[in-house]
Amino acid sequence: VLDILQDIACASPAAAWERTGSSLMATGNYHMALDCFERAGNQKLVDAAYAHQLIRAAQEEEGARWRQSDSVQAAAHLLIRAGRFAEALKCCLLCGDNVNACRLLRLVPDADASLARSLLRSRGVDV
Repeated sequence: VLDILQDIACASPAAAWERTGSSLMATGNYHMALDCFERAGNQKLVDAAYAHQLIRAAQEEEGARWRQSDSVQAAAHLLIRAGRFAEALKCCLLCGDNVNACRLLRLVPDADASLARSLLRSRGVDV
């Protein structure tokens, strides 16, 4: 991966950085993807990569539920800013942010919204 980045580092257009970042995201290398997206100048993709980093960090936290929830909630806000509403909805549901989950329902595909509505109803939320 470092060789690829060094090869394109000199005079690569933004699109090449985005392609490289997307490949790195697909393999779970969020930190390096974030660097590529920054070089491409794409703030939405930077936010998405950082959100995925936060989610991974939350998953790795053991015995600290409040830190997990804070990380996932921060990830949700970054994903909303990046326009990745289905992913943000999942984060809101994970951390118990029912208010934002309800707001996101109208912005996601029907399949995601239907599943989320069921979960919210099971929590006593009227949707």
